[in-house]
Amino acid sequence: MAAITFTDHEGFHQTVIRAAIGSAVAGLVAWIAGPLGAGLLAQRWTSAATLALAAAAVGIAAAASGWRSRLVFGAAGFLCGLAPLLFPAHRLFGLAAAGLGLGALLAQARRLEERKDSSVGRLGLGRAAVASAAALTALALIAGRLISDRIAASQLVEPWLPGPLPAMLYASVLGFFASLGAAGAHLVRDPDPVEQLYASLHSQLAGDLAEMAARAMTNYRRCAEILAGTDDGFARNQLSKSLSEITRRVLELGQRWQSIDRELGARAEGEIGARLAELEKLRDGARDEIAKKQLAMAASALRAELEQIDRIRRNRERVLARLHGQMAILDRARIALLGLKSSDAQLRTAELSALSETLSGLSREMDSESQAVDEVVGRAVDAREAGRA
Repeated sequence: MAAITFTDHEGFHQTVIRAAIGSAVAGLVAWIAGPLGAGLLAQRWTSAATLALAAAAVGIAAAASGWRSRLVFGAAGFLCGLAPLLFPAHRLFGLAAAGLGLGALLAQARRLEERKDSSVGRLGLGRAAVASAAALTALALIAGRLISDRIAASQLVEPWLPGPLPAMLYASVLGFFASLGAAGAHLVRDPDPVEQLYASLHSQLAGDLAEMAARAMTNYRRCAEILAGTDDGFARNQLSKSLSEITRRVLELGQRWQSIDRELGARAEGEIGARLAELEKLRDGARDEIAKKQLAMAASALRAELEQIDRIRRNRERVLARLHGQMAILDRARIALLGLKSSDAQLRTAELSALSETLSGLSREMDSESQAVDEVVGRAVDAREAGRA
């Protein structure tokens, strides 16, 4: 079973703090509007208004940035807070219903935030996150209501706080407890290391390197989905490990070549050519022989740097061509896995093992490729330093 962890502590803390402060403001509004309650709602007006407005404050606190999002989640939270009015004879059931709705709202807000910020897809627990957030919010809201009612009944704060401050405190307690249910939406499976690496790299990659990395991740995800449906434990684990290694190396190679591209720069050759022309002009115009020799040595270093850049460009083309060939092997691996779904168990285990061996050999080949790229990076840096000297 996948390990579960709690993510985005800072976001959770911010939601709770904003919900508590917003609920205090909601308590002030409810206190001001309390005398306006009439008819059947007269006896429960302050309590119902406080809960509904506190729920609206929780919805706004959990919403993603943007006034439209806050307006929608605030209105939805307000409607959830009105649920106890539907069950006047079953107070706790009404609070639980309000908590379930508000918890689902908190989970949806979290899901939207993940979708906006995460580049690796959803790491959350999906339906389990919604269920856990709903259950936790229901329990927390009931606890918050019971605690605030007990404090109100004992008249502990009224002698000490003037005017609307007690109402603001009670509402803040409700909002604080209700927002604690958002913890359920922050539970995630431990992230896949390959997905985590791609999340950290995808914004750094550009052009053909970005396309190659995206293609590798597409194959990786599809293969992982197919392997998840097989029951051949050892062979499946070995193949999963090989696929992870290969995809990780593709991403790392893309990162290394991107660093080389940044080191060289799009204008590197043009700038060096301009400097070389300037040095040759100075050399031709110099009358002192020693100065001419020094300028000639500087020009020679720049020519060597241009030759090194040209070699690096050619190496890049060769490496990328080989990587595209290796990516084709991954494409075939995915197709082969699809074919294995119809095989009998004994044949499937043997074929999975054979495929794993093939991919392991590819992983070793990519190890050598990584070492070669490291050497290219070192030569590029040395050439740049020599040119500057």
